[in-house]
Amino acid sequence: PYLYLASQIHAGLDGIARQRKAPPATDAPYGEDAVKIPTSLGEALDALGADTALTDAFGSSFINYFTRIKQSEITRHEQAVDRDDWQRREYFSRI
Repeated sequence: PYLYLASQIHAGLDGIARQRKAPPATDAPYGEDAVKIPTSLGEALDALGADTALTDAFGSSFINYFTRIKQSEITRHEQAVDRDDWQRREYFSRI
């Protein structure tokens, strides 16, 4: 949650610094014309790697490190015999 919050704060401050205007409100945020967000961890990592603003904010060494860790997570998930069990162990073992 900390990285998410930090990225949102940075995006807001970056928008203010570059005097960007927020897009207009819409009644169809998921419509055909809407900007699509990543639908998988792999797509999200690709988007992160292409995001120069976040790479500048967090540093390329951190982005590369984080991406490698998450890519390893994808690989472990793909290799799991029982992916549901893997997800329970990976994400819910501390709850």
